[in-house]
Amino acid sequence: MTTMARKLLLAFLLIFVSLMNVHAQWSPTNGPTGGFMEWVISNNNTLYTTAYGTGAVYASTDLGAHWSLFAAVDDFSSMVILGQTYLATTTQYALRGKIWRSTDGGKNWVNVIVAAGHQVFCLNGTAQTFFCRDRQRCIRLNG
Repeated sequence: MTTMARKLLLAFLLIFVSLMNVHAQWSPTNGPTGGFMEWVISNNNTLYTTAYGTGAVYASTDLGAHWSLFAAVDDFSSMVILGQTYLATTTQYALRGKIWRSTDGGKNWVNVIVAAGHQVFCLNGTAQTFFCRDRQRCIRLNG
């Protein structure tokens, strides 16, 4: 390959890479208001998040252009959705992490575990088993 061909190839690659970056720009959404967003998850073209300090979960079906109240339960620090089962955690300043579960698509919530003395930081799961982590251990909840 000649020097001129190398230079042309390099110029083409630089232009191509710079054009790819033009399309990957961040833009603000329209809310929700009231607190900072600690997490965002998606399920079936719906985004969910919390405005921390409001005790509410918000949902958006238009990629964040508009948000509506989804559930007023607690300040969730994480949430996972598997089918119609929703599981969420809270991390409270008094070191009383809670795990909440909804089996009807998020309409009604029940506190299923109070992790006394532990802050619950993350949550994930499979179809039948959910896992969460605190600073020292992994907690498993079946069914």
